[in-house]
Amino acid sequence: MTDLSRFNYKKFSLEDRHRLRELRKKLRRLWFPPMENDIRAWRRRSGINSSRGLKEFSELSRHEKERFFTEAEVFIRLIENASSVWYRRNFPTGENSLMRAYFTLDLENYAPLCEVRKRYHRLVLKSHPDRGGNPEEFIKIINAYRQIYANSAEREALA
Repeated sequence: MTDLSRFNYKKFSLEDRHRLRELRKKLRRLWFPPMENDIRAWRRRSGINSSRGLKEFSELSRHEKERFFTEAEVFIRLIENASSVWYRRNFPTGENSLMRAYFTLDLENYAPLCEVRKRYHRLVLKSHPDRGGNPEEFIKIINAYRQIYANSAEREALA
């Protein structure tokens, strides 16, 4: 594998460099747990995770590069649409979702904020992906805490 600092970017046209930079930015922002392996594969192909991807890209013909960019745009749109549906389904908003947030943290409705914090920290430590926990569960816990905290701030502002 070639070192990225030694890679000759002059093999790319200015247009390709700009398009590749924009593609990398879009791919970096993508995060969708059910399709994480597919996203990693596209990151590799676009040279984000390895210089081998850049080397392979530089050897493509103009037509193949164009096809690569269109396939990447289609893939990004697919992931963005799927992730927005997934997030809406898993993290709804509204009054029912506030009750769900308390349920997620295994607390009674409108528990004091000090209890919410303690429970949140305990659950986050248990479900953190770096400690072998489930990433989806971890995200639900974080979003539940944020929602409860935001709601309590609103209640305090109105009082």
